[in-house]
Amino acid sequence: MKYVNKEYGFAFRPPFYEKFYSESEEGSEITRDNFPDKFVQGVGYDPCAINGTMIVGKNGSVWGIRVTYYDGKKWLDGNDFIKQNLQAGANTADGSYAHFSCGDLSIRWAKITENGVAFIISSRKKLKVRVICYPFFHSGGELSIEGNQIKGRAPHTAIIKGSVALDEHNAIFKQRYLVFDESQREYFMLKSFNNPSNFANGAFNEAITEFVMGKNQTEVCMYAYVGDESIYEKSFTRERIINHINTAELRYGVQRFSGAGTLGGGAEQLYNSVLWSRIYYQ
Repeated sequence: MKYVNKEYGFAFRPPFYEKFYSESEEGSEITRDNFPDKFVQGVGYDPCAINGTMIVGKNGSVWGIRVTYYDGKKWLDGNDFIKQNLQAGANTADGSYAHFSCGDLSIRWAKITENGVAFIISSRKKLKVRVICYPFFHSGGELSIEGNQIKGRAPHTAIIKGSVALDEHNAIFKQRYLVFDESQREYFMLKSFNNPSNFANGAFNEAITEFVMGKNQTEVCMYAYVGDESIYEKSFTRERIINHINTAELRYGVQRFSGAGTLGGGAEQLYNSVLWSRIYYQ
């Protein structure tokens, strides 16, 4: 086990003391209570990537997937979408379906199993699109690109919450650790039904695949999983993924929170915007 003590910061606020870091091979006993009690997935969990989703394994590995596109001048990512013609479209409280659109880019996401998510990228005109996968929180995760698949592996990652106390000016955290079990691995996989036109490894251990949208390729269809090594054997047809996303969209249309008029339309937009800020949920 590797016990790491550092200052992490939080959403929109980087660490005050980035140089503070301590590491030990000894610490408190780790039990299942120190790991997530379930798989977690959904859009809006990464505060720096409104254009993406996060998927978390039961053994603590955390992976992000975000979609960017080239507007003729630069690759739009993160806050660039907020400055553009962003329409956060639709979202469900349980994470079963979401629709994101900005300019000519449109993405539909849907949960396919408790540890899997699928999405379809589409565009109304010719567009260069990149799908970027990355591990979170300096977790020791590694990614490799193998044809139309991206495969990842990371050590089991536990959290010792420690304690927090307040003084007049600060919150004081004690005995709070990120714990890595290098002897065990959790795995990540993203598979595309479309062959990328280009691919590369980026900064911060990112794996990047690029696609050119146009009349010969109007959609890019993908699915991702987290779990043990058996996820590499998961196999879906393109038709099954499309049908699943269409069904999730139809279910959302029936059950969604909706309104009309000056007040009702604004309430619906506000509700969807809140659901894109899941990072603040308990």
